[in-house]
Amino acid sequence: MTLEQGSIFAGYSVERLIGAGGTGEVYAARHPRLSRRDALKVLPVGGENDSGYRARFEQTVDAVARLRHPNIVAVHDRGEFDGRLWIAMDLIDGRSVAEIIRTTPTGLPPAQVSHIAVVMASALDYANSCGVLHRDVRPANILVTSQGHVALTNFGISGLALDETVPSGSGVTVDTVSYSSPEQLQGGHVDGRSDQYSLACTVFRLLTGHDPYENANPVAVIAGHLGQPVPSVRRFHPQLPPTVDAVLARAMAKDPGHRYPSCTEFANSLAASLASAPGLVAYQQPAGPSPVTPQPMPADRGQPGGPIQSVRPGRPTRGRWAIVGAALAACLVLVTAVVLVVRLSGSRDAMAWDDTLYPQEIPSIFRMQLRDELLALTSRPPKLSWTAEVRGGQANIVGGDSSVVVLQSGTSLLGLDMRTGAARWPSVDLHDTVASCAVRENRIGCVAPARNGSDSTVFILDTGRGEIIETVKVPNRDLRSMVVAGDRFIALTDIPDDGGFAAGYTTEGDQLWTREGHDEMYVSAGRGLLVDTAHDADEVVFVNTADGREVLRSTRVVDERDLAWNIFRDGIAIQNQDWTGTDIYDLNGQKKSSVAGWEPAAYQNRYAAASPIPLLVRLGGSAPHYPDRSTVAAANPETGHLLWRISGPELSTAMATVADKLVMQVAAPGASGDSTASAEPTGQEFVRVYDCITGEPLSSPIDMTRSTAVEPYWIESDGDQLVYTYVENRPETPYVVVGYDITSGQREWELPLKNGPEYTGGAIVAATGPEAVSLFR
Repeated sequence: MTLEQGSIFAGYSVERLIGAGGTGEVYAARHPRLSRRDALKVLPVGGENDSGYRARFEQTVDAVARLRHPNIVAVHDRGEFDGRLWIAMDLIDGRSVAEIIRTTPTGLPPAQVSHIAVVMASALDYANSCGVLHRDVRPANILVTSQGHVALTNFGISGLALDETVPSGSGVTVDTVSYSSPEQLQGGHVDGRSDQYSLACTVFRLLTGHDPYENANPVAVIAGHLGQPVPSVRRFHPQLPPTVDAVLARAMAKDPGHRYPSCTEFANSLAASLASAPGLVAYQQPAGPSPVTPQPMPADRGQPGGPIQSVRPGRPTRGRWAIVGAALAACLVLVTAVVLVVRLSGSRDAMAWDDTLYPQEIPSIFRMQLRDELLALTSRPPKLSWTAEVRGGQANIVGGDSSVVVLQSGTSLLGLDMRTGAARWPSVDLHDTVASCAVRENRIGCVAPARNGSDSTVFILDTGRGEIIETVKVPNRDLRSMVVAGDRFIALTDIPDDGGFAAGYTTEGDQLWTREGHDEMYVSAGRGLLVDTAHDADEVVFVNTADGREVLRSTRVVDERDLAWNIFRDGIAIQNQDWTGTDIYDLNGQKKSSVAGWEPAAYQNRYAAASPIPLLVRLGGSAPHYPDRSTVAAANPETGHLLWRISGPELSTAMATVADKLVMQVAAPGASGDSTASAEPTGQEFVRVYDCITGEPLSSPIDMTRSTAVEPYWIESDGDQLVYTYVENRPETPYVVVGYDITSGQREWELPLKNGPEYTGGAIVAATGPEAVSLFR
């Protein structure tokens, strides 16, 4: 029986039906006590009176509830109400891959399939290492949010422990038989290789738009799984590399012993095979978690000072993560105890705070590169790749991505190919001067500010032909900034002290929402959030850029202090209402945890990148609402536990993150006191690089001394070096781009330029003459 909108079930207020199937119905429902909405799954009638079924249900849900992975939908609660069993899970704002594939019957782009496979493999291997099988991996159970995040759901009643043997047909329905492994269909022993088989079947569907043994008769499908060779994907797409067939044939081997040792090895082999396939370069979704083998959480993880039993991730080595053994985990604890732990001095009666570290939780924090953060430099110094002449006047770089550079010259717009510098299309006269453009796959969104009382204008163009798709007039607003967030173009006023305004558009130019707000709005594009705040930061509102919905709001309660917040990979960390600590929320505004005695590190603005995890500074004891600027820490957003802490008088709250690296301004070696706390130049400007996940120092202090203070927000990186631009008294080439090796801390190269550079599509692009633009890699 379907639940009615507005009805109460297990205390939850039912808002709407999300979906229904053989495993039950799923509803969006409001939590009975907390200010959040959950996905409420209500199982079919029939098993609640079966003691064995109930025991398996409770065992499975309890096991799944312990999983903590960014690509697994979290389970919060379970129970029985009115004779029906139910499960409460995270509510995901998105669509299933099954829904997406219906609109693309010939299959998804190979790069998108590769991305989905990699992140799903990481989730499955993690669950398998914790003793949980999915048993029902298929497109309907893979969700994609409006920001492109991929998550696996429905670990369902069939998700038993690894050492179970499934009775014949258990957990197998008509919906799942197309993706079931032979051993699962035959009632044999199943382990993580069964999930690998199902993931490979899913990949086949996503690449081709067809199931591997497609047939309207489920008996014929089962016969295919049990005895027929794996079909070739090249029957549907001959342009795919032949090695893809070999990879899928191994992952779908009838004998589990002939498959890959792990889902991750299968996904990595698939990604390597698809590397030359059409569409890989064009796909821009965030990269998935690194192939670290996670460990289950210790049973006593919540006990301060409990034993450390898990390994932690190793340092990155050119894109691959080494797995560090338990001995290094013990070393981390020793180093943490000797080097990093500095106890608070003086009275701390003003507040309670937890000084306990939980490095054993580090393996549960996954490394996910955030979009468009790293340069892709191939030489030191970067070499000139091409120079393009632009006729008609001074060319300004107003946007671009890894495929196209967008230039504005007068009222004309021109697109250059990132690889060759050749014009994508003849210049287009917009009869207006644009200030900013953004690129989203095959569309360009631009804004032209209001001039002399005119309206602002939003332009949507086709990246391939340069044709104008849509022109939208925005009256009484001076729009000056255009950014991409997920599949939305966001236009903003971007003018302090003149009132704030933002509008969200589809890639076809349809206006979805508008917002009147404070004068310092900005977009954290990789996280899909509009931050609505003012210069004095007495209030901040976080808004979902997909639909303009408010996610979270906070107001200043201490007159002398500005609000502080930290947008990280999976959420928002912000001062609590008492200003005695930090509350941590997910990207939907649901509270996850709290940290007493610490506040979010630094003040974020439009130039700040989202950090991988919440960064914090410790609140002082004598002035409890003010931070102690000599201590920086990171927290696990799921638990609020501190993972690491760095203390010392040489630290500064001037910091930035680039992918998984933390760059902090520090005092010169040998200096005493907090010499970098001031924004004024000291004559010696040093920064130091740390691993944002582990707190491990990756560099010695790097000397970036120059005439003005270093702005960490402007530091870029290609993973191995820091790249920074500053201005010197050089008449011909006043702008200097400098590269510093992270490991050695040495200044390795400099690139003098006539005009300030833009970091577009991973390259350095700059106007090198009155009518010339150059690209360096």
